[in-house]
Amino acid sequence: MIKAVVFDIGDVLLDFRWREFLEKNYSEESLRHELADALFQNELWQYCDAHDVPLEEAVALYSKDVPHLESQIRHILTHMSEFFAVFPHTLPWIHAAKDHGYKVYYLSNYSRVAYEQTTQFLSFTDEMDGGLFSFQEEMAKPDPAFYKLFCERYSLKPEEIVFFDDREENINAAKKLGMRAVCVTSDMMSQEARWFSMTSGGQEDMLKVVKFGGSSLASSGQFEKVKNIVEAEESRKYVIPSAPGRRFSGDTKVTDMLYQCYECAQEGKDPQSILDQIKDRYDQIISGLGLSLNLDEDFKQIKEHFLKEDARDYTASRGEYLNGKILSAYLNVDFIDAADIICFDTEGVYQARATKEMVSAALSHVERAVIPGFYGADRSGHIHTFSRGGSDITGAIIAGAVGADVYENWTDVSGVLIADPSIVKDAEPIDVITYKELRELSYMGASVLHEDAIFPVKEAGIPINIRNTNRPDDPGTLIAEMTCRPSPYVMTGVAGKKGFVGITIEKERMNDIVGYCRAVLGVFAEHNINIEHMPSGIDTMSVFVHQDSFREQEQRVLADIKSRVEYDHIELESDIALIAVVGRSMRSMRGTAGRIFAALAHANVNVRMIDQGSSELNIIIGVHDQDFETAIKAIYSIFVDTKKV
Repeated sequence: MIKAVVFDIGDVLLDFRWREFLEKNYSEESLRHELADALFQNELWQYCDAHDVPLEEAVALYSKDVPHLESQIRHILTHMSEFFAVFPHTLPWIHAAKDHGYKVYYLSNYSRVAYEQTTQFLSFTDEMDGGLFSFQEEMAKPDPAFYKLFCERYSLKPEEIVFFDDREENINAAKKLGMRAVCVTSDMMSQEARWFSMTSGGQEDMLKVVKFGGSSLASSGQFEKVKNIVEAEESRKYVIPSAPGRRFSGDTKVTDMLYQCYECAQEGKDPQSILDQIKDRYDQIISGLGLSLNLDEDFKQIKEHFLKEDARDYTASRGEYLNGKILSAYLNVDFIDAADIICFDTEGVYQARATKEMVSAALSHVERAVIPGFYGADRSGHIHTFSRGGSDITGAIIAGAVGADVYENWTDVSGVLIADPSIVKDAEPIDVITYKELRELSYMGASVLHEDAIFPVKEAGIPINIRNTNRPDDPGTLIAEMTCRPSPYVMTGVAGKKGFVGITIEKERMNDIVGYCRAVLGVFAEHNINIEHMPSGIDTMSVFVHQDSFREQEQRVLADIKSRVEYDHIELESDIALIAVVGRSMRSMRGTAGRIFAALAHANVNVRMIDQGSSELNIIIGVHDQDFETAIKAIYSIFVDTKKV
């Protein structure tokens, strides 16, 4: 179990800006290169880190081979305070780790000269539980002895430590000793700076796109909450609304009511009564907000479209359209119809490049606007919609097109939870999750954000912040390409699905038969059956597929397999649930699978399959459907509940 977080200091907690210092003080490029080679890129720099070398001795060492640079070297070594600065995220990192129950330490290669010049920047070490500076111990990373001394000094085992450093050789040395280790890159640091600005009051220079879900805009009271959120930060420029959702248990979403109207009209029935209910919903919102807006003409047009054969998407999109008109009037900002900027072709296929051009042009001179989610249009003006939940996609598209710093997605939960709350009561929220982790969890059933909403912002390097409209002070969950923030638990999340079937084929010396697996997989492809997982052994291969898609064709599939390959035995096992245990921290953590199996055994759950990808980001476990909830609870408990004790 992880007990301690250990940070390097230079370029992790302190910004080491020596290149900027040289550029500022020495105009000649050739001189800057000489000084860089003589000092910062010289092996003597590591020597001074690993030995207690005073200033005059350091000047003499660095100047020995370049005596003509002695005055410049002395100037640099006596002005080191000018090229160090504390990162804005340093204290938040330390506090976050301590809040999660970790001890926090430093293990840094640091020279005596640098230490004496920069003590004013090291006050953050007072917030930490201790640490080692290399010059004081006269040893330095990546020497294993330095790491071992640290462990002995603070009574820690390597496997109890997660270590952050910016140098690959230091990371590798830590891993060889059994530590979990993360290499801090410049991309990570820029991402952290962006997140810090987002969460710590530095929003004045930022641009945010904010999307509000149906539950956030279901009533006038919810609209008031949304207005307070939008106006709380100047950075929240572009707002993407969904259609009104459920106001209470048993209520009906407006989009579902619009679909009902369309189906009634297509069947020759009069949809007026349902349409009146929808209009009444909007009129209640307008009245509750004290607006003078009138939607009579809009509802007249909606009814006229019911009898058109291609109007299903148009009808469904009106929920977002009308909510957008109301919200723009309430916020007193521009309303931009998504049909004018979100582009589809005539077949209803989204057109990314054309959309980006249209959005950029439309918003270049618009400081603040409301843009309805869920739909767009082709060149002829016909409305097309994304799949249900598509307002998430619209928000992501707008964020990517305008180069937003953050895409905030406001809903009715305070972020992504470690496990399904219907299975695990009071499941803990996830503070930070990577796109890869979220994709793994979403694929296995975790549903907070539409999966397609990830790609537009992922490509642009924009983090997503899942927030709760009803609890706006909760920080929610940050979703990003990468992070060097420590996870409080070994796993990031656990999710799964029921209803799979496993087909296991046994053939002696299967591994010697070229093309055997390909022949089997070709059968499933020909029957349009998607393969979920395929664990295999020397003489066996197992294929896991959705039970519903397989059951209808099982005899034809089995017959085709028999005609394509010879086998010694084939077996089917139905009613299998697949569970994904996902976590970026699992890669370098020993015994993760063992802990999972121990927890499941203790809960009397029989494991039917295990599959771990080469990325080590997730472990897939197969259990019987009847054991699904028990298994989820057991896995959650072994990683989360035991950490709290």
